[in-house]
Amino acid sequence: MVDIPFPVQAQLAELPEEAQRDFVIEYARRRKETPISYIAHFASLSEGYLDNWTLQIFFWLSFAVGIGPFWWFINLFRMPGKVKRFNQKMAQKVLKHIHFKYKIQGKSGLSSLKKGRLFASPKTYLKKSESPRPRIIKQIDPDGMSLESLKLGFMVDHRLETYEVVNDFQYDWDDSTSEKLYKLNEVGGVSNFFLMVQREGNTLGAFKVQPVNIYAIKEDLEKEIMEYKRPSNILRFQDDSFFREYSKTGWNFNLSQKNTAPQELVVWKYFNENRNRVIRIEKHSQNVFKAFAGEIVTPMDFPNIMPA
Repeated sequence: MVDIPFPVQAQLAELPEEAQRDFVIEYARRRKETPISYIAHFASLSEGYLDNWTLQIFFWLSFAVGIGPFWWFINLFRMPGKVKRFNQKMAQKVLKHIHFKYKIQGKSGLSSLKKGRLFASPKTYLKKSESPRPRIIKQIDPDGMSLESLKLGFMVDHRLETYEVVNDFQYDWDDSTSEKLYKLNEVGGVSNFFLMVQREGNTLGAFKVQPVNIYAIKEDLEKEIMEYKRPSNILRFQDDSFFREYSKTGWNFNLSQKNTAPQELVVWKYFNENRNRVIRIEKHSQNVFKAFAGEIVTPMDFPNIMPA
């Protein structure tokens, strides 16, 4: 399907056939065509055809001040790109609509699929896209210190050593969950690692990981993801087999650098059979791949947390 962003394609591949079919029907109904956009453009209605009537009104008014012809001429060359961007945003909106309409939880299945209920009035649910911002993660114990409350400059004890938080990232997933990623450097030493923290209900999960080259996991892993929109169900790494648990799409925020733009990404997480080791593969926008591998730890492995 043309003009559908990769994260949307990756999520569609995880959904049941019924949801995929309804996505295709609704997306085909709402997407725009470049030839029709040119017809609308020659009638001075191209912005309206792309559902931007506010800009269409300004376009009409621009002829009164003399810049309308220049705007009209420039749009002759911009039209294919404008249609492509519109369709990409519409694909994301339709996918969100599927999640709302069918109450899909996560990215791997339907929690309650009600057949026969198609998109009666999609405009009710498709909201205007906004620039993403990090979610506020509510603390279970706001008066206490936990791994969720770590921030840049905090100190934490781990296995008889003290580490400092030197980078703070937050992942906000489309299933309304969030995850934190901290880079910890040993104080007065050279060792470091990344700590991933995610709450599931009242349980706080933690993973101690290190970045790894994706080709060290599998030689053709990047090609496989680009071709099939997901990695293999089973990966072999460091004499152990890892099984794909789930995938998620969302946004990555660098909280240590406030001016850094958020990145859209899709993530796949794997566990070994004993569920004490983990592999995480990330595909960011512009086809940038990252991978982490490590072990499962507990909050008890970090007995002391000291604010900056």
